[in-house]
Amino acid sequence: MGNHGPVDYDLTRLGTREFEHVTQALALGVLGPAVSVFGDGPDGGREATFNGRLLWSVDDEWDGHVVIQAKHRQRPLGTREDTVWLLQQVDSELARWDDPTRNRSKNGKRPDYLIISTNVVLSGVPRTGGIDSVNALIARYASNIGLRGWRVWHFDQLSRMLDNNESVRRSFAHFITPGDVLARIDRYIDVSTDLARSMAVYVEAEMLANKWIRLAEAGHTTNGKVELASTAIDLPARWQNSASGEHETVNAGRCVIHHADSIDKVPGLSPHIVIVGGPGQGKTTLGQLVCQLYRVAMIGTTAAPDSDVDHIAGSLRSCFTRIDLPSPIRKRWPIRVELAKYADAIAGGEGTSLLRYMAEQVSNRISDRVTASMLKDWLRAWPWLVVLDGLDEVAAASSRDEVLVRITDFLVESRSVEADVSLVVTTRPQGYGGEFHGRNFEHLNLMPLEAQDAIAYAQLLARVRHSDDPDLRDSINARMRQAAGDLATARLMTSPLQVTIMSLLLEARERAPQARYALFDAYYSTMYAREMGKPGPIGTLLEENKRHVDAIHDRVGLLLHCYAESAGESDAALPRTQLRRLTIKRLTVEGHEQLYAERLADRIIDAATSRLVLLVAKNVDHVGYEVRSLQEFAAARALTEGTDDDVIDRLRVIATSAHWRNPWLFAAGRLFVEREHLRGNITNLLNELDVTSELNMATMPGAELALELLADDVARSAPTYQRILLQRGLKVLDYEFRTIISVRLAALDNVVSSDESMMRETRQHVEAADKAGRSRQILAAYALWKWREGNGALAKWARQYISKSSMRFSVTQRFLMTHQIVDAMPKKFIVQRSEVKVRSGGNLAALVGEVILARDLHGSDRRAAEELLKSFKRFELQIVSDGTERNVIAAYLIMPDYEILVEALARKNVADAVAFALHSIPDRFWGVAGSFQAIIQVGAQRIPTVHLLEELMPELRGQET
Repeated sequence: MGNHGPVDYDLTRLGTREFEHVTQALALGVLGPAVSVFGDGPDGGREATFNGRLLWSVDDEWDGHVVIQAKHRQRPLGTREDTVWLLQQVDSELARWDDPTRNRSKNGKRPDYLIISTNVVLSGVPRTGGIDSVNALIARYASNIGLRGWRVWHFDQLSRMLDNNESVRRSFAHFITPGDVLARIDRYIDVSTDLARSMAVYVEAEMLANKWIRLAEAGHTTNGKVELASTAIDLPARWQNSASGEHETVNAGRCVIHHADSIDKVPGLSPHIVIVGGPGQGKTTLGQLVCQLYRVAMIGTTAAPDSDVDHIAGSLRSCFTRIDLPSPIRKRWPIRVELAKYADAIAGGEGTSLLRYMAEQVSNRISDRVTASMLKDWLRAWPWLVVLDGLDEVAAASSRDEVLVRITDFLVESRSVEADVSLVVTTRPQGYGGEFHGRNFEHLNLMPLEAQDAIAYAQLLARVRHSDDPDLRDSINARMRQAAGDLATARLMTSPLQVTIMSLLLEARERAPQARYALFDAYYSTMYAREMGKPGPIGTLLEENKRHVDAIHDRVGLLLHCYAESAGESDAALPRTQLRRLTIKRLTVEGHEQLYAERLADRIIDAATSRLVLLVAKNVDHVGYEVRSLQEFAAARALTEGTDDDVIDRLRVIATSAHWRNPWLFAAGRLFVEREHLRGNITNLLNELDVTSELNMATMPGAELALELLADDVARSAPTYQRILLQRGLKVLDYEFRTIISVRLAALDNVVSSDESMMRETRQHVEAADKAGRSRQILAAYALWKWREGNGALAKWARQYISKSSMRFSVTQRFLMTHQIVDAMPKKFIVQRSEVKVRSGGNLAALVGEVILARDLHGSDRRAAEELLKSFKRFELQIVSDGTERNVIAAYLIMPDYEILVEALARKNVADAVAFALHSIPDRFWGVAGSFQAIIQVGAQRIPTVHLLEELMPELRGQET
């Protein structure tokens, strides 16, 4: 540790509770282990006590009952008012000891000696200063209450005590270090000066590198670069606090900060968060924003005036004020890891632990070499916030399993050094199997933007993009308000990405598209026209070669999405050499001579280096898409080129894959608009999917996709197909054990509420399910709770239905619904674990293993099933009873090895056996059946499909990255 001299500490950032803890820790450090400390709650005017002999100096000895009391002022002013406040507080406490009617006096709890600890600065001016004023006040009470001695630990005294008490200083460093923490952090915690400097440099370097949000996808005139601080917003989210069980609508960023500050304050609060949000909903930008908030908190005022860091920090502070994002109390060191890149590093055979990967990430940003061992010292010394972005982008089961193992290893390593770490993991809901449920993670589900929030965000974008053109800004804002008032376009204004795209489109057109595919397609056309209209060679090239450029965009999007399904290619980008081969092949097939094709391809590649409509240079040698949704849109266009039969066959083979879900929806959206004659083929395909195998009958991918298409509003102009999709989607309520329903279910409120016939059909389906067996009743209740959050007619009906029928469920059923399948439960419905009896009930393998192995399985199928059952042994069952309903089994979800599960389910015989085992579970065990089905569903969604697509599209083969 560096030389440590006297410094001041920022005690103003401590809350009352933290200040009490600091006081208690210093009392233990100064007075010794005989000090007794008191927890939260009434303490009779005591934070700590000591009984015995204390020798402060040769002339100052205490022997008796010592009381230590903390007096924390939330916002000290640094004026005489602070002293007046403290005098009032001390006077009030002493008066209680002096009052013979108080329990403190009657129970003989008066102190012999008193220590007052305060964060207030007291003046040392003789007689009239704060120190002498407090001493004089205590002296007036001393004889009455039998006080033989006292001391006042005021701000300056506490600072000197912290100087001399390293363990306390280190424990609370993230609270008490002042704004220039990075400039001299080694003076507060036990790390080397070199390491402290490296961490300081990294924070500043990351702040500079992450100042932009990439709006290349939104056609900004400066290659898409807009400062995060100028356009950032907080996002609405749904939060269920595991400690209280309560649900609430929150601002996601604010919730993450409050959670990270509250980890050791709220009993039972899990230390980590999973942020779940759909495509374009802002998960990555939110993680970027939160990291910047912590960087600003750590940098404080250390940046050189007028430097880039000072400018960005100032802009960010203004942003945080604008969106009401509070400064964190606990100054965590932030680091963000893109899980797709980390998965590729693991698959490359590097054997990289998460800590070692982060050390390399730090070293690559700064000039100093930081090792995993050094970073572990930093982990031990300072609290961290780790954002793990994009779990959904790790599609390969083997890579995903390995990433989860490495995350668990990192948490184990963190605990081994008693580190204070808060993880924030982001993922799409599709394919998320609840891997972090039951692993000390809270879940934060991003919600669609409300109309007023979408309009406000669009106005912010317009102000930034067109600061010099108020007339255009006003025009865009008026068109956005009009779009928000139109039901069809308002449904598209639910995510930051789609609002951004719509705002761009309304710069040049009166009305926005009314379907999601049409929105992205119009955006691409607008972007193309904008780039084509620019003077110079790029504009000319785009104008003369539009068909070729379109095809290249689509092919690159499809290839990259294919690659991303394989281990080691999660963060795939296309090498320039491969792009050149692809382009030359396209041009020669179209009839160009080889030499001309090569020259034209080189011009296209050169254009791609700077910018080719949506393709951007990812690095010197690779190109790709900045935004995943745009890559998926391009892949969908490639999938839907060809004959009708070819297109439907392609959609059939990728329909069950979570990785291909968004391209599939884009593709279906395009067909509904541009090939109306294929609408019936798509709806027939949905029906076929759910009956083609026992596995599909158990997981119902067709019903899931029908709900997704309905929520995407692909059939807005064709009510007949809207009703067909609704009928197909509501089939989820006709199956027993269907405890996990599509994440799109809540969006039905917007679609169904506008059509009386669909409203009627929905009500009839729910009422029929509610009158059926217990499992279907629970499914109906789940659907109702999903719908009740909306504002439409369906939501109103759902709320009314719940109020008259929901409480008929038993305590056990409500408990299982609360803890397993319901994420929007009314407070009155929540059942705490203390209200039921829970005991061990074995494991999943014991329940279904005999049924699976009884099937006619041989050779490699038999071995795959046996390996799967070994994994199922980690799936603990619990018998839950309320005393009246016994033998109801819940499943405590410990995720299996998904690589083993995917390999097993990819074998038809094994998949059929597993599906049969699901349906063999007795109805009274609906809790475990539902959880088992959820695992099967996630496993089925991760079965690779690219090899099937390659059989249908031979041109995809042999396209190495």
